[in-house]
Amino acid sequence: MTDANEAELAAMKLASERGGEMIESLGQSDMALWTVDQWHGFIEAVCGGYVESLMAQQAEVAAALAKIST
Repeated sequence: MTDANEAELAAMKLASERGGEMIESLGQSDMALWTVDQWHGFIEAVCGGYVESLMAQQAEVAAALAKIST
């Protein structure tokens, strides 16, 4: 596995925050006791946070490139 780049590290940070928020909202940190729906919600929160961060970073790059290419 290769080392994560700066964008991936930022995405992991947001994914971790979202996962932590999900765990706090459940009030149950023992994943073995989670329902299937709770587990799916956790995965959605983590993966969604990761993808959301990468998309936001890409939008920032696109906006910066648009500014310099006009």
